[in-house]
Amino acid sequence: MGKGRTHRKKEWKIRGYSLENSKKIDEKLMNDQFSYWFRYRSIPWYRKRKIKGTSPRDTIFLVLDELELTGDVTREKKERHTSYHWLIESK
Repeated sequence: MGKGRTHRKKEWKIRGYSLENSKKIDEKLMNDQFSYWFRYRSIPWYRKRKIKGTSPRDTIFLVLDELELTGDVTREKKERHTSYHWLIESK
């Protein structure tokens, strides 16, 4: 990465919703009430948006309820990685 560049990722993926509803879910989850930026001390240029709460699944369902949407929430392992992301899928 070059000087001054930041690599940003989100802890969730959204599938099966219309583009409009996917944007609404994403915007709501990006709100500081529901998530925060996590930085690794050893990688200053990398930031990850993580879901708040002791149960991120419950936080996601709270967002879906507020938007009056239904869905399934599962944890999915990323290929060739040790980390996971939350998968939010339309029912």
